[in-house]
Amino acid sequence: MVRERSNMNRYLIGVLAVLVALPLFAFPLVSPVSQGSQQLRLDTDPFGSEINSSEYEPRVNYSSLSTDAQELFDRARNSDSGGVRVDAESAPTQWRERAENQTVRALLVYGTDDGGNYMTYTDLYTPGPDGADVLTRLGSLVASILIGISGAYLIYQHRGVE
Repeated sequence: MVRERSNMNRYLIGVLAVLVALPLFAFPLVSPVSQGSQQLRLDTDPFGSEINSSEYEPRVNYSSLSTDAQELFDRARNSDSGGVRVDAESAPTQWRERAENQTVRALLVYGTDDGGNYMTYTDLYTPGPDGADVLTRLGSLVASILIGISGAYLIYQHRGVE
């Protein structure tokens, strides 16, 4: 009697394990990993003040940039990596349109307040999925497989007892 009750408890635990494993398995399938929003990358490279800026095309005078375009340029120029990444929707129009429409994405910016010339490079890109999102879905799949196999084993074991 005690052995029969123990076997029945194992069977119920196995059924519950399989029932828990099903939604864990379905979660990554019904909620795919989301992609990040499109980003604008603006990189700057000092070009040297001794270079004659009139020899290079395309070029733009720093003072002809809009205020928000100047601010983004300054952030890129002053960053440790020499560039910044911002959401493409909120990026200044001059930089966003340049990244969207130009086949040559290099631009010489001259006449800056520090007297230097800078090559700028703009690019639009979509970052890959967040690592935490991927690991959450992978963990759910692995857990569902382990729990499901364990539950199936308990059910199978009970079947052999009868």
